[in-house]
Amino acid sequence: MAIIMYGISNCDSVKKACFWLDTHHITYCFHDFKKEGVPETLLNTLLTQFSIGRLLNFRSTTWRQLTDKQKAAATNESEARALIAEKPLLIKRPVLIKDGYVTVGFNPDIYASQF
Repeated sequence: MAIIMYGISNCDSVKKACFWLDTHHITYCFHDFKKEGVPETLLNTLLTQFSIGRLLNFRSTTWRQLTDKQKAAATNESEARALIAEKPLLIKRPVLIKDGYVTVGFNPDIYASQF
């Protein structure tokens, strides 16, 4: 069973999720969006399974730094795809994949139900 967590190491939600997994002795691989970008296959999966509103982190510094034009364009899937590919820190974190099941954001109840 391969578990992959995507995020950035200094994100508070990622830290909480890592702590939860570590406390429960669950092994996972970590993929840092900042250092490694967003794999195209992950981006396809995320855009297929989640709405733009659920996927984007509207409270992030990256979102607040966008122009109004970029923010408006993010409501369109193709525009959002290009924006996320360019600025992967727009994705709500962490993204956890376990056996094909994908979660976005940290919720201990959801993690407990998956493990």
